[in-house]
Amino acid sequence: ALALPPWVLVAGLAPGALATAILVANNVRDVDEDRAAGKRTLVARFGTAFGVRLYGACISVAVAVPAGLVYYWRDGTGVLAAALVATLVGRRLATRLARSTT
Repeated sequence: ALALPPWVLVAGLAPGALATAILVANNVRDVDEDRAAGKRTLVARFGTAFGVRLYGACISVAVAVPAGLVYYWRDGTGVLAAALVATLVGRRLATRLARSTT
């Protein structure tokens, strides 16, 4: 096709955010070992609280992007309600990650 529509780049944010969330959760879990080994991950540099916020942001992006694309193309307000519920689940996951690190 030799074309790259902008929505393709936007749609790629969702799986990328999920992959990043997995890596961030691992970095939060291993922050002490990473610091001792001299690794310079974002969580090792900026702290566990930053990692938990980044994890929550990644989950939110992973939910918001598909919902936003469907809403844009289909004008589906039900999708926004589903995205809100999924965001609350993501927030619960971020809270669980924060509690497991303290």
